[in-house]
Amino acid sequence: MRRSLAGAMSWVFRAALVLGAVGALGYYSYLTFEQLNAAPESAEALRLKTVAAFTLVLILTAAAA
Repeated sequence: MRRSLAGAMSWVFRAALVLGAVGALGYYSYLTFEQLNAAPESAEALRLKTVAAFTLVLILTAAAA
């Protein structure tokens, strides 16, 4: 019984981690595009931050798998 409960909690934790990472990336992307519309001269810096955010989500997803 304890083993199945621990396995279920592990999957719940992994699902929460992935959903949280994807949600954070979506919110960050929204803010990035709002800033691009407001200040196009900083587009390169925002592109680099977006690539870093995507990389972070990939790493978190791989860690949860």
